Amino acid sequence: MAHFTRFVSFEDKFNTNLFTFILPSTFLLGTEEKLITREFICRHIPFALTFVKNGDQLNAFLLHRSRDTERIEMTLDLSVTLLCREHFTRNETFIEKNCKFTNKVTLHGRKSFTSVNRLCSVDYMDERGNIQCELEIKNLSISYITDVQLTPQLINPQYAHVIHPTNNRQPIDAKIETPSFFYSNYEWCVVIQPKLDSVGQLGHFRMFIQRLTPCDHSVKLTYRVKLIAGSYTWDPYQERKITHPHDSNTYEINYTDVHGLCRPYRIDRVRELLQADGKFTLTVELKDAVTVFPIIVDPFAPNPIPVSFLDKDQQAWTVEAYIEEQCFIIRLYYSDIFKIPTDYVRSICFNITVRNYRDTKITTSVFPKPVTKYYSQKDHDEGLEISTTLDVDELTQRGYLNEQQSVTIEIEIFFSHLMYSPEYTPLDDIVRKQKQQIMRELQTAQNENFQLEKKLHEIQMSIQNPTMSSRLSDIPNGPQSGISAPTTPNVVRKYYEMKYGDKSSTSNPPLSMSSNATSFDGIQSNINSLPIRNGVLSGKGPPSSASSIPQPNVTMGARNTPFKFTTKLPDSIQNTIANTSQSLQSKLPTSLQKLPASFTQGPTINMLANKFQNAFL
Repeated sequence: MAHFTRFVSFEDKFNTNLFTFILPSTFLLGTEEKLITREFICRHIPFALTFVKNGDQLNAFLLHRSRDTERIEMTLDLSVTLLCREHFTRNETFIEKNCKFTNKVTLHGRKSFTSVNRLCSVDYMDERGNIQCELEIKNLSISYITDVQLTPQLINPQYAHVIHPTNNRQPIDAKIETPSFFYSNYEWCVVIQPKLDSVGQLGHFRMFIQRLTPCDHSVKLTYRVKLIAGSYTWDPYQERKITHPHDSNTYEINYTDVHGLCRPYRIDRVRELLQADGKFTLTVELKDAVTVFPIIVDPFAPNPIPVSFLDKDQQAWTVEAYIEEQCFIIRLYYSDIFKIPTDYVRSICFNITVRNYRDTKITTSVFPKPVTKYYSQKDHDEGLEISTTLDVDELTQRGYLNEQQSVTIEIEIFFSHLMYSPEYTPLDDIVRKQKQQIMRELQTAQNENFQLEKKLHEIQMSIQNPTMSSRLSDIPNGPQSGISAPTTPNVVRKYYEMKYGDKSSTSNPPLSMSSNATSFDGIQSNINSLPIRNGVLSGKGPPSSASSIPQPNVTMGARNTPFKFTTKLPDSIQNTIANTSQSLQSKLPTSLQKLPASFTQGPTINMLANKFQNAFL
């Protein structure tokens, strides 16, 4: 037998459940041709996993083991994985989606899943020859489908005496029970009861789900009902959405009472249901069935009073409640912990709520979400102490106490699994190793994705800015000297701008012609686009035969725009410039004074303008 060892339930949109099994070496290396696991529960439905050897090939199938396969239909996605001990990419796995289980199809899987010889290696087998197998079940949808035929009295009540003899005639309002079905260890049925109006005619229907299995506790059932009669479909969710458009709950949540009855539906569309000769299809989509144990405790007793109860697996539990430092404390004991088989562990998922006695619709949850606890065989359980958020004032003033000063708590049990091998084993190392490998692969993929996004951003920028496109195309070629120069860091760029870009300095940067602007960015720039500082092209050294005085009508700036003062100089400075120009002209020789005024005034004014611009800005 393949042992069931681990179980994990994921709170995702797929409602994923992951089961782990151990395939023994006696199956792969021996003469046995079939291996089946012990029955396990997934969403309250019993399953079993089986492996069949067909020569060198291994087949794997999932079996539906419910007692009622006639009227229960299911669809699910499953995957079976045999873990490799070395790397997760070498796992043997298959995936089957939208597997439909009916009364005629009770198994799904894969033939010739993998080779037995491939599995008989150290990559898959541990030191004992065992192989770890994981079964994933998700998107599980469970439906109860049956056809309902109304009695002839309801269809044609005026001819009821003709169709049926008097001794076999039933009352027109006799209730109709559908065939029973099993779900979550309970037997259920749907009851449809006709209701007559004031004149004795059929007025409406009452429909409710009834638990047939007797028990002393309640069940919180989550479901959705739909009736289809010919072309008419009755869906209570759609009717509720009309009156409450903001209600997004597609499922009904009802608690069964002491008689096993849920809150009934009222169906007023009688004529539509009778249009197909009183025959329609009833579909109940079952989502969850949580066993709820209401327990009355006395927290104000001098000594805690233990209260015992049995869960649906007939395991005994004990609850105590008391007040400590004005806080309501609950202690839960697993009384039958000594009955757990040796080398097994029981996994139980539960939640505890406190029911308000004055307003039964108000409950206070002890945990923010259901808690999973593991129990192994011991002589006795030390107990689980749970501190609630309710204090003495809230219990007494907000209606949680009944007439006997007691409090009602409800213990909800979601699932209970008995699993083999409670201790840590080397098989757990495989999962940890594969988790680390997957995280490493994910990190590598994220880094590659980042580099691709960076390149994509550069391409988008080059498309938006053609100048940037030419710069990017020249980067791999480097400067004209053939030496590829890397991009200058910002700190170096700022250093040169601070050193040679000081507008108060009248000296030129001592750079040669070879150390031009291309050595900063590793690209070639147009000489006309270089900024001018102090009358000299930035990044260009002064020619040996050239004057430091700029030529007349020289363009200033990187955009080839005429030079303009950013601010207007004061009148006193402008007068000084004019007087100095006249004084210089009066001191020139007579031959030079006859030169055109533009030759003498233009350069002088431009030079003085540069000096004053650097001094006042």
